[in-house]
Amino acid sequence: MGGLTMKVELHCHTNISDGSCSFGELLEVAKRESIGHLAITNHDTTMGLQEMVEKGKEKGIEIIPGIEVSGYDFARGRRVHILGYFVEYGHKALEEHDNIWCNHCPDVGTFSGWKYLD
Repeated sequence: MGGLTMKVELHCHTNISDGSCSFGELLEVAKRESIGHLAITNHDTTMGLQEMVEKGKEKGIEIIPGIEVSGYDFARGRRVHILGYFVEYGHKALEEHDNIWCNHCPDVGTFSGWKYLD
């Protein structure tokens, strides 16, 4: 049975968030591994997504603009994360979430990859 094979990565962080690779490095790995669709889901920021989408097109890889939104489950006393896809980069509601989360959530300092918290 022949068929079309598609490789997709739906949860990927860059070094803008807590990932260890730059977007360019991730793009090269995706190209090498024949990944055709790559979701960038940095923690609580859409920083750089527009440029990433454009660079992905140049390499023939669809960049799915995403985010990993942080929250806090007060009933269980722990952090939670919600993935969002095809987000509108720079949307006011996302930026407001950034400010609220970074300034008020318990243990937020434990995410050392969040450069904008320094």
